[in-house]
Amino acid sequence: MTDEQSRAPYLDRWLVYLEEGVVPFSTPGHKQGRGAPPEFVDAFGARALALDIPHDGGTYETHLAVDPLDEAEWLAAALWGAREAIFLVNGSTTGNLAALLTLSQPGRPIVVTRAMHKSLLAGLVLSGARPVYVVPELHGESGLLLDIAPEAVARALREHPDATAVAIVSPTYTGVTSDLQGRIWEHRNEMREGFTSRYNAKLLVWFEQHPNIVLAIRREKSLKRYLRDWKMKLIEGLNPTWLDLYDRIYEIENVYSPHPGSPQWSDYN
Repeated sequence: MTDEQSRAPYLDRWLVYLEEGVVPFSTPGHKQGRGAPPEFVDAFGARALALDIPHDGGTYETHLAVDPLDEAEWLAAALWGAREAIFLVNGSTTGNLAALLTLSQPGRPIVVTRAMHKSLLAGLVLSGARPVYVVPELHGESGLLLDIAPEAVARALREHPDATAVAIVSPTYTGVTSDLQGRIWEHRNEMREGFTSRYNAKLLVWFEQHPNIVLAIRREKSLKRYLRDWKMKLIEGLNPTWLDLYDRIYEIENVYSPHPGSPQWSDYN
C-alpha cells in the first residue's frame, strides 16, 4: 500500500472537528451527546456521540477548498481501479437501487444471483429489467448457499448476449469465494483485517483445485484434522522450495486435484 493510500482524509477531518471543541448548530439534536440522556450516553459512549456529526457543517464546510469526502472517495477509486467511487451509508439498499435503475433497461436481461439482497429485487421491479438467474450451489451437509461459479456467469452471458449487467454477491454471506487470485490480492494489499495482515502471511505456497465447491469444503475439513508437520510435508512434496504461486495460479494446471479412483480421492471422506 502506497503512502498516498495510507491517508484517511475524512477520518482526519472528523477528529479535527472533535479537537476544536465546536458547539454545533446542526443535526443531530443531542449535540454531540450534550443533550442525550445519561443512559443513552452510557450505552453508546461519550466519544461515539461526540463524533456523531453531519457532513455539511461538520467534517465539511462550504468555504473549505477541498472536500475530505471527495478526497476519500478519490483514494478508494484509485485503489480499486475504478473511475469513481461513492460511499454508501445506512446499508446497501440505496446503492443497489441506483445501480439497477442505471444499468438496467425495461425488458432487457440482467444476470443476477438468487442469493441477493432484497433491494435488488425491488430494483428489478422498478427498472422493468428481465432477470436471468444464476443459482449458487448448495452445501449438501450444512444446507448453506455456496458461491456462484464463474462458468455459470459466463454461460448466462453467452446465452443472453444483450444482458446489460451482472449482479452477484461474492464472497457469499458464508465466506465462500470463486476468485482465489482476487481474494489473495485483497489480503496482500491489507484490504482485509485478520490473520494475514496480523502476521504478514502473504506467500501462497499451496492451493488446490476440486471438481466442485462441496468437495472442496470436505477436503478443507479433512486437512484441518492433521498437525503442522504433516501439512509441511504435504506442501514440500509438490513445492519443496516454497515458491510463491500467486502469479502462476492460472499457469499451473493442477497442484492437487484428486480424481475418482486415485489414492488422494479418499481424502474427501
